[in-house]
Amino acid sequence: MKTKQWWNWAALAFFAGTLCAHAAPVSGALGANFNGEYQDIHYSDLNHAEVHWIRGFIALNRETSADVDSAPAVADSLDAKARGYHVILTFKWNFRRTGVPLPGTPRYEKTVATLNAILSRVMGKVDILEIGNEPYWETPEDQRDTRLNPFYEAMAHEVIAFRQQHCSAPCSTEIFMGALNKLNDPQVRQQRWVKRWFAFVKATPEIQGVDLHPHVSSFQDSVPFVQDAVKSIRPDQQFLVTEFSLVWYWKAHLNDRVPAAFAKRYGVPADTRMWQAINAAIQAPYGQEEWNALLQNSPWFAAQKSYLQDELKLFRNTQQLAVATYGFEQGGSMTHPFGPKSVPWLLNSVYARRTVRQSPGAPAPTNPYWLQAFHQLARE
Repeated sequence: MKTKQWWNWAALAFFAGTLCAHAAPVSGALGANFNGEYQDIHYSDLNHAEVHWIRGFIALNRETSADVDSAPAVADSLDAKARGYHVILTFKWNFRRTGVPLPGTPRYEKTVATLNAILSRVMGKVDILEIGNEPYWETPEDQRDTRLNPFYEAMAHEVIAFRQQHCSAPCSTEIFMGALNKLNDPQVRQQRWVKRWFAFVKATPEIQGVDLHPHVSSFQDSVPFVQDAVKSIRPDQQFLVTEFSLVWYWKAHLNDRVPAAFAKRYGVPADTRMWQAINAAIQAPYGQEEWNALLQNSPWFAAQKSYLQDELKLFRNTQQLAVATYGFEQGGSMTHPFGPKSVPWLLNSVYARRTVRQSPGAPAPTNPYWLQAFHQLARE
């Protein structure tokens, strides 16, 4: 019986592959993530950082089929392709407040219609379509084991069917399932919906792989996160990492005092907290030297200066990384309001336009470590 099942699966995979051949997978690239803040794309920054891949999401439950042509995610993704960049477009459905729509309901039918309208504009044009952003956070907790998987599996089948019907083989658009969070937590890895998510990815030959979002408190937390995911997909599949960061590590230090050397040099009270200094930079941006001094003289931040190199080594050593994209610009949603309990996403960003003023004729302001890492990793 096991042998028969294996041959049935292999035959299905071969048949699907011949009907819907697709482009050869990429391997190990590092790109820029913008989430939904397409207004923050600066092509001069992308060129300076030697970036060739960009990723963003479209919030589909905010769109209708009539809105597709005016959606920034569509227009800006196609503009990036026209400029020669590779593009990952993530389909995001945030059902935290409304619940996951059930088949046969008007809301479900509207969801499918909007999805197909978007597909008609981007299939065969963008490089990767990702089904789902962060289902863990974007689904009500009491629906994770009931509605989550059936909905996303149905959306995957919609995308697969559209590609088969409308994108001539070999189709240049790959399909990935969206991102999983908190896989460094063994309890999350054992949740039923997570196991079913991986099982669906593994059993569906038209899907190239899965996305991971290791926002963690330490690099060490990324190791089981990635290793368990790789074990859960087929050897011929890949994974994306369209978001990753040490944001929870940064958050743990927001109430630390600013470095003594920084306080003395810039006349700041010695008991100023990091969150206060960051908020001050948001309200009246620092010069590049002052921003660098704040971060580089903070031992907890300087200790992580090789973070990007460490993560990319982990991802690439699996031999199954397709593309990783890292937070590139400080988006407006990261800055207001900013206080002691804020999530400091802006400390992830390669460029620092919202906390550092740009001097006339000078390069765009940056984080003191990440741009150098991008240059190094782009050339490896």
